[in-house]
Amino acid sequence: MYKDITDPANILINISESACMDLLPASLAGLISHSSNHLRRIFPKGTRVDSSNLDPLVFWRNGSQIASLNWQVYDTGMQLNEAMFVGSPGWVPKPREMRQKMISGTSLKENVKQRLVVDIVGVSSCKSCFPTSSKPRLNR
Repeated sequence: MYKDITDPANILINISESACMDLLPASLAGLISHSSNHLRRIFPKGTRVDSSNLDPLVFWRNGSQIASLNWQVYDTGMQLNEAMFVGSPGWVPKPREMRQKMISGTSLKENVKQRLVVDIVGVSSCKSCFPTSSKPRLNR
């Protein structure tokens, strides 16, 4: 007989990348609801023998709190992880909509679009390498 896991509340559920992907998108609301009561860690599928990484955004969007990554390769997955957590104590709050659902128990609105305003700051190394008053010289 199937019994929902309700105790202990701090249980950490480990699920493979492949198994979680099989649940998407049909069970998205259920995954998000489940993550309001339990911690979920996604680990890379076993066929990632080249140490490549999964896309952590896919799993963070479905409420998974932890996306395990291979630190051997600094690929897109690792760069996203660094961008998300740099300068933080190692965690950030879930999006407001997921937290509100957890608190109020209201239904999850799917496919809601929101406008995101960002400032992109960058440094170009091109001008810093060569003074504007001189042309670059090639050493031959």
